[in-house]
Amino acid sequence: MFDSVFEKDINVDFDELVEKVKKMPFQDEQVLLWRETFNLKRWHFIIKPVMNLNDSKPFLGEIEEKGWAFLFTDGEHARKFGKAQKWINSEETINTMAMEPKKAVELMNEWAKQGLFGVRFNEGKFGWLAPIKNLKPMMNYFGI
Repeated sequence: MFDSVFEKDINVDFDELVEKVKKMPFQDEQVLLWRETFNLKRWHFIIKPVMNLNDSKPFLGEIEEKGWAFLFTDGEHARKFGKAQKWINSEETINTMAMEPKKAVELMNEWAKQGLFGVRFNEGKFGWLAPIKNLKPMMNYFGI
């Protein structure tokens, strides 16, 4: 379940893609960005360091009084965010959990029942977001 944050399993440079889509009409950019997001083999959650790994849970945060799941397209983006938060473990790395997009959406739909509002990918300058309620319709749109 825990994944090496240094494993590179994507072919898309999402930072470049985000810069590209900022120059496109809104609908076109959303389709392109989310298609590539759903085409990933897996999405990465950061696991905050805890003493007992059995107590590990993905990091969920609050922004503007709304609950968010913070996901990353790859281990490197997760590592940068986790390092900035000072979530380095005893091995000087970041713990992550990787999940297929479909399973991640199912999990987040369960969390939405408990009040989670949305998902934020690659939080920061090259990030994007969506309400959880939009993820399943997007998945259906892309035939996933």
